[in-house]
Amino acid sequence: MRAAVLYSPGDVRCEEWDDPRIVRPTDAIIRVVASCVCGSDLWLYRGVESVVGPRDIGHEYVGVVEEIGSDVTTVKPGAHVVGSFAFSDDDLIPSLLAASDVFGTGWFGARAAEVRPGKTVAVVGDGAVGLLAILSARYLGAERIIAMSRHADRQALAREFGATEVVEARGDEGVVQIKDLTGGLGVDSVIEAVGTQESILQAVRAARPGGHVGFVGAAT
Repeated sequence: MRAAVLYSPGDVRCEEWDDPRIVRPTDAIIRVVASCVCGSDLWLYRGVESVVGPRDIGHEYVGVVEEIGSDVTTVKPGAHVVGSFAFSDDDLIPSLLAASDVFGTGWFGARAAEVRPGKTVAVVGDGAVGLLAILSARYLGAERIIAMSRHADRQALAREFGATEVVEARGDEGVVQIKDLTGGLGVDSVIEAVGTQESILQAVRAARPGGHVGFVGAAT
């Protein structure tokens, strides 16, 4: 099989590896039919995080189960899988790639931030994870969702996905605007989807006393 291997920042190679085999009874072998790049891989590719020796990369996929171990009961050979989700229409493969990582990450962030019906939520970050965190917060019943975004096209998507307000400022100024929108209190829940020191501090400071922060950004 072929594998994508990162040797150093900017140096990704496609290599031929031995075909996988069942080692443990809980193993399953999946034939990947489509895959995509994860933002966490880009930290290594850009050199923001160090690369220790050759490292295989990539963990977002759509595939077909080829073989299963004796203890596997939830999937069978021939089943289509998207990470831990299943589907059956081949024409949905491109659109389902988002479900392999970014939607699950955004959902986890919303759950970690204890988003509940009627709560006010802020989302720091307007990338794919941040936008899908907004969608998750709306699904979980948030009354107000404040998107922290500086990009007009992403702001439009954020509103389409459920954002009720947009704050363009960052850092301390962004926190001040969040406080102004919430009567000086801060929000009930914050989903941090960037991973820089500035964004993490911004998320913490935007939360009200006793509020919850869900961190899903790739911290540096």
